[in-house]
Amino acid sequence: MTRILLFLICLVCAGTATAHQTMPHSEGDKGELTLQRTASTAQREEAPVRIQFWDEHGNLTPAMLSLANANDWREVPLAQQFLPNELHRGRASSRRQWRGKFPIHSSGETVLSLPDGQYTLTAGKGLEYRREKVSFEVVAGKGVSLSVKLRRWIDLPSQGWWSGDPHVHVTRDSAKQDMAILTAAMAEDIHLTSTLQMGDANALFFSSRQTGRAANLHNGNYWLASGQEDPRTPELGHAIMLNTNRLYRDTDNYYLYGDLFAQARAEGAVTGLAHYFQAKFHTYRAGALLFPDGLVDFVELLDNSDIFRPELYYDALNLGFRIPVSAGSDYPWGDHIGDQRTYVKLRPQQTLDPQAWYEGLKAGRTFVTQGPLIQFSINDRDIGSILQVEDGEALKIRAAAQAPPYIGSPQRLWLVSMGKVVAQVSRNERDDKALTLLYSDIVKGSRWYVVVAQAHNGALAHSSPIYVIADGQPARLRGDGLQALVDKQRKILQTEGREAIPPEQRTDAYLSWLKRIESYYDSITP
Repeated sequence: MTRILLFLICLVCAGTATAHQTMPHSEGDKGELTLQRTASTAQREEAPVRIQFWDEHGNLTPAMLSLANANDWREVPLAQQFLPNELHRGRASSRRQWRGKFPIHSSGETVLSLPDGQYTLTAGKGLEYRREKVSFEVVAGKGVSLSVKLRRWIDLPSQGWWSGDPHVHVTRDSAKQDMAILTAAMAEDIHLTSTLQMGDANALFFSSRQTGRAANLHNGNYWLASGQEDPRTPELGHAIMLNTNRLYRDTDNYYLYGDLFAQARAEGAVTGLAHYFQAKFHTYRAGALLFPDGLVDFVELLDNSDIFRPELYYDALNLGFRIPVSAGSDYPWGDHIGDQRTYVKLRPQQTLDPQAWYEGLKAGRTFVTQGPLIQFSINDRDIGSILQVEDGEALKIRAAAQAPPYIGSPQRLWLVSMGKVVAQVSRNERDDKALTLLYSDIVKGSRWYVVVAQAHNGALAHSSPIYVIADGQPARLRGDGLQALVDKQRKILQTEGREAIPPEQRTDAYLSWLKRIESYYDSITP
């Protein structure tokens, strides 16, 4: 059945490819790609190179591939066969795993039309498969067939962890387009892709012919699900709603994020804030307003900008709010689906589907990564756990990060608690072995802990917190530290949250909301 489904995918993607290529296709082609012509290749006779990719179960599988000249290692620019990224056409990938290369999607079987010469094919599939390299020669007039077996170096689904990209923008106007998106995600080994309609107060972009859960579809354990990045304002930032039942918009009260979040969550949606770092789009202002009412289920800590500034997130945790992390590619602003990805752990015996994945995201069983894969536990309790303890109890903390060097072999791994680094390990070696951190602590009040990894190639990973709750008290700062944070929130609300908002949007309802949230912050300080 899997082979039949993938054969159908190949046919669909071939149809997509014909609109973007210079060579005509015969009926039934699997999708032929041509080199971008240069003076050195235009007069050389070409031959077909048929490539098939096989997974560990012996099934044809979508994958990513790039091509280089074997003699001088110059990368060969190939046009995407399907789902081309118009914002990055002709540009080399910026993802560390493919940096400097021109990777393209394969539906499982791809035909390249190449001039004679010697080539090196590089193949991969997300972060859990090894990089495969195959050298071959093209002789004028003679076809070549290649069979590439993809091998795992780790199998996270077998441990309950499933990859996702909850921040993708693609127009979904046909079943053929849906299949192209899903196949591209499969090539990246992204098991849950959330396609988000994007809005502002005046318009919607990246339309979908279906909305809500009716738009969900899958091929085995690979899913497409719909959602929205809306509302979006320059003053309060960008909101994300996942697992939506419908489109949530109120252009007459566009700055009342809280009302929309409450409506969506009441109908089963999972709500979050995109780009939650530094001052990008000022999403921290929305956070100051939404966190006290418990309306934010996650914040996006990594996106296509490659900015890593977790201080605002740590401020929110230090105020006692329990908030998981997510990461997303923001495709097509990001090069590829899955450039930044979120791993979610399902409950034992739980089957993967969008509902289960979003449930795990909301519960905080997540880590985000650009390469390294991390493990983290306290007293054998995993990421997202809430440990109820008493002062003086011992804590045994274990963290590890691992990946092959070409994906992101970890150089440094550190443990953060209450916004401060409390332990770290590092190494110079670049290999497949795990970098492990062991740390012992004694409970002295409630605290939160996260782990962060950085690879030699710069790729980052960050866990959601584990909370250690002593005597039922919230895991937040005390004394002067808490007062400073509360003063910071008051300033955000009283100046940016008020004066930065367009006058026509400072309605009685908005100002009443603002006043109520200010009162909350007053209530948590002595």
